[in-house]
Amino acid sequence: MTTPSSIVSEQQVIGSEKTIITSKGGVNTGAGMLPFSIVHGSAFPKAPDIDVSFQQPTQKQINDFLQMKSDSTRVVTPDGYIFREIFNPDYDDGFKQALEMYGQSFFEPTEPGKNHLHTLCNRGLYRMMIMEDDKGLVLACAFIVEVHAYKSYHMDYLAVRPGVRGGGLGGKFFKQLTTHLRNEQKYLIITFESEPKLVPWYLRMSCLHLNVVSDQVTYENGETFFWWLMVVPLGKIIDDGSDSDTDSEHEHTPATSSTTAPNYALPLSLTEKQRNRSYILYNESGVSYQFNQQTINEIAQYLLTFMSNAKK
Repeated sequence: MTTPSSIVSEQQVIGSEKTIITSKGGVNTGAGMLPFSIVHGSAFPKAPDIDVSFQQPTQKQINDFLQMKSDSTRVVTPDGYIFREIFNPDYDDGFKQALEMYGQSFFEPTEPGKNHLHTLCNRGLYRMMIMEDDKGLVLACAFIVEVHAYKSYHMDYLAVRPGVRGGGLGGKFFKQLTTHLRNEQKYLIITFESEPKLVPWYLRMSCLHLNVVSDQVTYENGETFFWWLMVVPLGKIIDDGSDSDTDSEHEHTPATSSTTAPNYALPLSLTEKQRNRSYILYNESGVSYQFNQQTINEIAQYLLTFMSNAKK
């Protein structure tokens, strides 16, 4: 437990024989500031001898505070599912369930093990959001990183309980998660990796595909797998119109001869105008953000280095 680094407010009550100063500060728990009080007292009004008393909060008080913080994010969807953010990994049963679900979907050595991921959450590198039923059974979860260098969120892992996959729950969770982050009015984009086969599904969820490969692996048999880095806009989009004129007749040059839709299984060839096309986002708080394909490429490179170091 850490001691307070600063006093955030003071209130003086001056009587005829005693001066009492009550100061409110906080203990940094890794998930927020836990309120406490420090009382200074003296029987001498002019030059008081200050007596400082401080009682460390109990683990139960910390748990109650962090549960209250989680409850403040709680949203019940129209079909009865409960969305919330977890702030107390060591004591929240929802976290334990979500970690088991993660272990059923992501595997070592390409991804961190469950114990390592637990440590990363305790360190504050990851935020966790879950969706559960009214009995507390976790049905979906996601791990979020705040990429402060690019003023964005990154969704590193999203998992749905195996028994309920294919019923639309993943889409409901994804929409609620993006709504939750949008309502924070902090950052205006979420990036995430997608397998090529899932790109059409994410496009139906109003995500943007800027033809940026986030990572790829080539196996001994010569087969190469790669992942797209896609974008969820969290603000209103202003298109700068940079690809609206006439030389964009090759909107996408498919990697195959398909004439019905682009083949997202392979990188596409974009025109120069499409590569330079900019998006400007803004929200109700007046926050704005401009990005294009180059921005997302830079984020992809940053994430490769940052997450590789974090997961060691």
